[in-house]
Amino acid sequence: MKKTIILILASVIILQGCGSNKVESTPTTSEEKELTTEEKNDSLIPSKDKVLTVRKKCLEGMTDEEISDLTSWIAAQNLSLEQEYVYDGEFEKYEDPDALIWNLYDETGEEVLIGYAYDPDEKEATYPEMDETEYGEKYGEPVVTSNEYNADAYIEKLQALQETINNADFSAEIQKLIAYYNEIKESHSVGALHNIYYIYHDMDYYLLRYAPEDFSEDMIADKSTIETYYGVLDVMK
Repeated sequence: MKKTIILILASVIILQGCGSNKVESTPTTSEEKELTTEEKNDSLIPSKDKVLTVRKKCLEGMTDEEISDLTSWIAAQNLSLEQEYVYDGEFEKYEDPDALIWNLYDETGEEVLIGYAYDPDEKEATYPEMDETEYGEKYGEPVVTSNEYNADAYIEKLQALQETINNADFSAEIQKLIAYYNEIKESHSVGALHNIYYIYHDMDYYLLRYAPEDFSEDMIADKSTIETYYGVLDVMK
């Protein structure tokens, strides 16, 4: 399950709650895949028939248990990143590759440091020239959280799921996720993080499920996310 994230910026605390036929393809760079709002809005949401047809092909040969494990895990990642990306607007916290929030992809454990809590007005009044991290280290309180999955753990989990997939094209979609997690490991790329979210979103809502019918009016207050389609899955093209 995706980790629980507690972000600190100054004094503000925000609580967030396969096999032999595996394709070792390398996706385009995160810069090339980054989508603008106009591009995603222009994407045509696939029909239910198209989704069901592609889903059947992608999951062919998998057991019910394997399908359930894959579907549940992808859904959990989508919903967790959706909370960060859409509702909490936290992806901007990752724009600095040296930000402590990247420890969530570098480390695991019960007390992973993700920032410092301090009064920004006091900092500005006393040491306005001091770097925020330096000030936090000297005068702030460390903020820590438990973290189960770092980038390596995500890669390991995805590789295990990939081993249950028999369709080469679907395996290649999982390989794209693995490549983006590797990009995060190497460069703390916020673009790669965005692309991971786009893949999880489309895979959950428009491949393994069909959001327009799987979510009724009483299940979700905001339909904007389930009515968004990024069009990043090659299997749907």
